[in-house]
Amino acid sequence: MKKVLVVVCFLLFSSSLLFSYEYIMNAGSSFGTAWTSTKITSLTGGNWDDGYYDLALPALNQFYFYGKKVTHIRIWTNGYVTFGFGSAPTDYADNTNDSIPSLDNPNGYAAPWWDDWDLTSKGEIWYVIATNGVGANNWVTIEWKDVPHKNDPTASYDFQIIIFAEYHDLDTMARHSSIVFNYVDTDSGTGTYDFGKSGTIGIEHYTGSQCEKFGFNEAVLNNNLAILFTPFVPIYDMTDGWGDGYPDPVVWRPDNGMWYLRKYDGSITENVVWGTKGDIPLPGDYDGNGAWNRLVLRPSNYIWFNMDVNPFGIQWGQEGDIPVPADYDGNGVTDLAVFRPMNGLWFIYYLPSGTTAVVQWGTQGDVPLPADYDDDGKADCAVFRPGSNMWYIRKSSNPASPWIFAWGTDGDIPM
Repeated sequence: MKKVLVVVCFLLFSSSLLFSYEYIMNAGSSFGTAWTSTKITSLTGGNWDDGYYDLALPALNQFYFYGKKVTHIRIWTNGYVTFGFGSAPTDYADNTNDSIPSLDNPNGYAAPWWDDWDLTSKGEIWYVIATNGVGANNWVTIEWKDVPHKNDPTASYDFQIIIFAEYHDLDTMARHSSIVFNYVDTDSGTGTYDFGKSGTIGIEHYTGSQCEKFGFNEAVLNNNLAILFTPFVPIYDMTDGWGDGYPDPVVWRPDNGMWYLRKYDGSITENVVWGTKGDIPLPGDYDGNGAWNRLVLRPSNYIWFNMDVNPFGIQWGQEGDIPVPADYDGNGVTDLAVFRPMNGLWFIYYLPSGTTAVVQWGTQGDVPLPADYDDDGKADCAVFRPGSNMWYIRKSSNPASPWIFAWGTDGDIPM
């Protein structure tokens, strides 16, 4: 089995797997207003129009963002937070929201609602750092409360970001190193800036070249909306478009669902639309003919939509699951599979038979990385454990004798 990078929301193509971490973005119903306890009464820098407040995170509240450990958060009055990796961020004020991804300042941030907010006359920012011990629920909540727009002081809004270092309740709204945007009041009644019409909503990689964008200057928000970002390392089984044994360069454009395929020698190119905004591209050989199929997973309902010779739409998985398609039975066909990070279960849907299996391998917070590690022609269930940098490989040839070893250091990206 091959693992091949497909460029999703990137400005640059990289064959070095620099951008191995991605996020599943899923919108759903809010769980209500999250608790906060500390009101920010003075800023670290700037002013209440364009200012910031720095938080140094306790060790148990530190989390991973695109594979790097976040130790500091900078809270900006303009509705976004930037992340520091080992020290406080060094970005500067920016009251003009950007489309993402963008190489411009800032980079390495999460924007529940980046707009030109002005808290000089009213509006507040609250936060809480909840630290409950090793193996317990540890998170940070930040709330922009009753904040007005600079160009319309009568309009005010209420929204939050919740960042979970660990969360162990068996629900579907929080995970290890996951981020939630939570919207309490997006409708001021004046209309001009409501629902995100002039804002940026999403997260951006610290290089500025990768993102998950929910909206840019679009009315995409509503009251009681929550947007969950779940980190994962994407697994692409193959991108051999012509079945000649060579992987071919592929780009998928998330804004319009267009696939751009170039044969490895440059002799042929193809452009085909398959999928829509918010889908996850997962190319693989789902019909066993030796060439790839275009497939997308729709996180809103976990339906896998396959194009090409034998199209299908199969529901497999649930909100928060991580897709891990691979050939688990060695028949030359990519199987549908998901890893459930809350409990370490693997749910496998074998193709073409439609039979299923459930495998327990891993625990909450593990990164799933299936591949044929034992060279028996079948993909093995395997996980990487951030923090300890341990690899746990369940060999399909001998499940009772797994490989367990440490490899890597803090902040490394497994692949």
